[in-house]
Amino acid sequence: MLRALAVVVFVSLIAGPGTLHSQGFEVPKAYSFETKEDYAKYQPQILKCIDFLESAPYDGENGKREAANMFLMTWARRAPNVSLRFHSYINTLTTVNPDFFVMFIAGWTRRELAHPGSRDKTEYDIAGIRSIIKTYGQAKGVNKDAAVEEVARLDREGKLLGWLKPRLEPEVLDKQ
Repeated sequence: MLRALAVVVFVSLIAGPGTLHSQGFEVPKAYSFETKEDYAKYQPQILKCIDFLESAPYDGENGKREAANMFLMTWARRAPNVSLRFHSYINTLTTVNPDFFVMFIAGWTRRELAHPGSRDKTEYDIAGIRSIIKTYGQAKGVNKDAAVEEVARLDREGKLLGWLKPRLEPEVLDKQ
């Protein structure tokens, strides 16, 4: 038993942290989102997809990352229990690595699914930014980005909300 555990640890160290994790998620081949039930049926796969995307390398996996991006975007775009919104600050965090836009949606979606009905959408913005930060720190093949490094530093220092608040459009804040 101990020997088997040692082999698993050794293989995971050689293969990299994202490899074993990414093996737990397969992008559905033929999915359809026509009814509320369709969205509900795929919600567990969406959560696995988000975990996969936060750690999957940008340099391979035979198109799996792109297929996962499409699966998430197709689902989140019209999911009845997800209410995405975008502020201009997101452009700052997605210019160097455009896929980070999907990661923002991933973090937002996971937070909204975990906390349905929350009136403070700022929590969802923070979750989207943290998903970008996590991906930046873990995924292989992302481009160096000073803006993401800055928000990561602010998050570590507990100052991310202070950075975010002035970047939110006032008319959106008034409706929360």
